Amino acid sequence: MKKRITALFCFLCLLLPLFSGLQTVRADVIFEPENSFYVSHADNCLYHNRSYTTPGDTEYYAAPGDALAAGSLKAGEQFLVSWLYRDSSGRDWGYFEQYSPDRSGWLLMENMCLVYDSEAFMDDHWDELDRNDAETIPAGTAVNFWSYPGARQSYSGYEALPEDLEVSALYTDSAERQWGYCAYFYGDRDFWVCLSDPAAGELSSDTEAEQKPYDAPEELTADPEPLNSSPIPVVLLIVLPVAAVILISILLLKKFWKKRN
Repeated sequence: MKKRITALFCFLCLLLPLFSGLQTVRADVIFEPENSFYVSHADNCLYHNRSYTTPGDTEYYAAPGDALAAGSLKAGEQFLVSWLYRDSSGRDWGYFEQYSPDRSGWLLMENMCLVYDSEAFMDDHWDELDRNDAETIPAGTAVNFWSYPGARQSYSGYEALPEDLEVSALYTDSAERQWGYCAYFYGDRDFWVCLSDPAAGELSSDTEAEQKPYDAPEELTADPEPLNSSPIPVVLLIVLPVAAVILISILLLKKFWKKRN
């Protein structure tokens, strides 16, 4: 028994150098809704994770193509579209959850307005970015994070960075301030840091982000299965069984009264 324990101890000692070289891996969890339509069509959905506003009062549905709306959003409401789905007719639907799973569903994306973000900024300023250079902001530095250079104000940050932060795709704005882009850092994704003043929370800007319409991603493909393929409308699927129960009840009552009389 003693020899076995000694042999196991030696084996573990041999493994220790291997484990000591491993680095901590952070995994970014992608939100997947419990929505029944998403669960059954996940293979045809594309992760999106971008915010939009409604141009007017907009109805949303428990599933794309439903006849009855699950609720509605007021004009100008902002919401995060986590997943996209393209039906067989080529219409794009976006899934959102706002405040709680009870206020969630699918809405048509064709008239939605994109909330200007880092991805939109990079599309507009791609040729102005220095993509071959990078900067490192040392741990302990006070830093604020911005959705994009020229945003009204920062949205998050640290009084002291927990570790070095590396930014790339450098950009210089009209006020000669330099900015750096970061794809991911401790849960924050696709953000910018003002390298000229990392701790700044508000900065003057002479640029105003344009409101952009929904732009369908090229990688989103149409689902070959048609929605509501049943020839019977969804409303009738609900109404017909109820009507049948009522009719049977009436016939049974008539039969009962005839027997009594």
